[in-house]
Amino acid sequence: MKILLLLTFSLLLSVNVFAQYPEITIMDIQYQHPDSLLLNGDQASPYNGDTVTVVGLVMVAPFRDANPDSGTTLIAGAPAIILQDTSTREFGGILARFPGSNATFNVLDTGTVIRATGWVDEYFKTTQLNIIQFEGSDVLGFMERHEPVQLTLDSLADLGGREGKVLAEKWEQVFINVDMVTATSGG
Repeated sequence: MKILLLLTFSLLLSVNVFAQYPEITIMDIQYQHPDSLLLNGDQASPYNGDTVTVVGLVMVAPFRDANPDSGTTLIAGAPAIILQDTSTREFGGILARFPGSNATFNVLDTGTVIRATGWVDEYFKTTQLNIIQFEGSDVLGFMERHEPVQLTLDSLADLGGREGKVLAEKWEQVFINVDMVTATSGG
């Protein structure tokens, strides 16, 4: 009987160990070398299809005022948030969707630091994390929301050149601000 109990315990422990997913940064998911972008354009993440765990700062909450009755903030086919890496800005943002959302996820607010586990996916050239599990213990704390990265239009695109993707890709899902923009009617 003791041997059976020991085998059962060992099996349960090994299943738990194998169920762990690698913890990587948002930048690990998003980064593309500029030369690769220039030659090949926007490619899928090297983690496309993999299940991973990331830590990030909620920049856009799933619902207005962290209230599920107020309506969604993002239209993403499921409750979603924008997560930004807590330590880097370039290649540091990602859309995170949670089709199986729960009360804990639904009341997340900006400034919340969370751990999220999900599988990486490309949706029309936009990298996203499809969250598969999220619990109260995944709320790690709170911090001030990052200030926007100040950019100019010419830092996002080189008109007439092929460098547009090289310049803009690193700011996908990152909080930016572009000043002194003038809109004109097309013609």
